[in-house]
Amino acid sequence: MVVKLIYNNKYRKMKNTLQIIDFIKNHSGVKRESQVAKLLDMEPPALHNHKKRGTIPYKKLATYCENNGLRLGDVLGPAVGEGEDKEDSDITNSSVQEEELLQNELIAAQRKIIKLMEENASLKDELLKKPTPLSKANGA
Repeated sequence: MVVKLIYNNKYRKMKNTLQIIDFIKNHSGVKRESQVAKLLDMEPPALHNHKKRGTIPYKKLATYCENNGLRLGDVLGPAVGEGEDKEDSDITNSSVQEEELLQNELIAAQRKIIKLMEENASLKDELLKKPTPLSKANGA
């Protein structure tokens, strides 16, 4: 699953792919994008392609965050250098907490979807391996 980095609402702006790569570099202490690719368990050309498209592999980023004690929301947003508008400064703590809760629920739901998709694929493979009544009748 790949996340296109277009999240941009009234309260937060998501970091772009370059900012996410820079975040990982700073957090891990690596200097090169090829090292970032290895941290994300992917090949450097694949990371380069994601960078060109402005996407990031969600599952790999989530795994990196999990392995390094980071929250996905810390890596994805808000963008560095993004100041708050006057309107944004009126956000209450409860609405920020509510947004974080919703983000966590979204992440959990996306993980469930990934798990179900993997389960669905394995069930399809299993189903394709079973002989059908027609193949039994034909002696196959």
